[in-house]
Amino acid sequence: MKKFNSIILIILLTSPALYGAGTTAADFLNINLGARSTAMGDSFAGVGGDIYSIYHNPAGLTGINMMQGSFMHMSWLGQASYTSALFAYPQKEWTAGVMINYLGVRSVTGLDEYGFKTGDEHNPYDLMFTGSFAMIPLDRLSAGLNLKIINSKLTEDVSGSAFAADIGGQYELMEGDLNVGLALRNIGTRIELGSSHSLPFKVSAGGAYYVAKDILAAAEISMSKAKTEVSGGGEYRRDLGPVNSSLRLGYSSGDSQMGSIAGLRCGIGVEWNEFSFDYAWRPGGDLGHSHLFSLTYKFGQPLAVREEMPFEEFPSEEIGYRRTINSFVAGKVLDKDGNEIPDVTVRVDRGGEEVARLFTDRNGNYQSQPMEPGIYELKVWEKGYLYHTVEIEILETSPVRMDFTLTKELDQ
Repeated sequence: MKKFNSIILIILLTSPALYGAGTTAADFLNINLGARSTAMGDSFAGVGGDIYSIYHNPAGLTGINMMQGSFMHMSWLGQASYTSALFAYPQKEWTAGVMINYLGVRSVTGLDEYGFKTGDEHNPYDLMFTGSFAMIPLDRLSAGLNLKIINSKLTEDVSGSAFAADIGGQYELMEGDLNVGLALRNIGTRIELGSSHSLPFKVSAGGAYYVAKDILAAAEISMSKAKTEVSGGGEYRRDLGPVNSSLRLGYSSGDSQMGSIAGLRCGIGVEWNEFSFDYAWRPGGDLGHSHLFSLTYKFGQPLAVREEMPFEEFPSEEIGYRRTINSFVAGKVLDKDGNEIPDVTVRVDRGGEEVARLFTDRNGNYQSQPMEPGIYELKVWEKGYLYHTVEIEILETSPVRMDFTLTKELDQ
């Protein structure tokens, strides 16, 4: 009978201290993904608009308005690495995403029951493929679903597979300043690894709130069969010329048993044009520290301007409901110095109900689809700027041009 006497293998593949697991298997599912979320204490159930919502709460994908891909790498104890690749594809009514995760451990030598080396070399690993889908079924409510295929290998003779699903929801309050979320993760089949094991099912509930100019605070409580974890964190963003920088700090009670500072997290982020780089440091007490790196690239145009046509090129053909192709609203959003502001939210309401949500492109432009003529209210906001509201009338025969100049909160 063969067995392992490798501390690294035991720690990485079975340790409840690191993964928050009890008697479950495939505990790599509990390794939190994303340098940004890790630095904020893994409190991401209520955070939207981040590609790593695929892992934390798929409902958060509805906040993404540009196609993007991301790559993450984590080094752990010098003997293991965790790598993930993600892609998100947003559309007007829904967002789809995919994710691939791989946890690998360096070669481990097998031992027999007496502690003698057998000469066998093993390369244990965990692998997961995830397909994600999110949509907005009701005003302010987002819902998401993940379907996952999981494969784990301990030795050439011991391996297994399982299927699982994640279900999540997020609800927006206070005009986007506050998000609350709930996620049920790893609902799935049992996995055979020498014997039958359940997957590490977890329920997470949390919120994210923009406290002030460019300051995001988040908190989360997670419950599993093994324990209950409480986490929280924050992010401060600041523009440094063409670069947007971020400082992050967080804490999670899930790792507190590994040392006095093991629950702490910290990290930084740098965003330049379509690229963003994030780093997080996670102490592990006597087991050592882990370092996470994420690189994300956004491409294409924001949803609101993918099919943009110049004002003068719109024909005036009727398309039903006494509405014409010219019955739309468009404009530009600038700061007080005349600089274009990208990714600004422009919400279109009618009768107190949201009918469209637009986002400015990299040149500060936004444009709606054709709408039925009538009275509408535009609500414009961006983190760190004062909120704007204006009433407009959409006509049958000519578009409405509505530009905005936003003032930073600290400049008022």
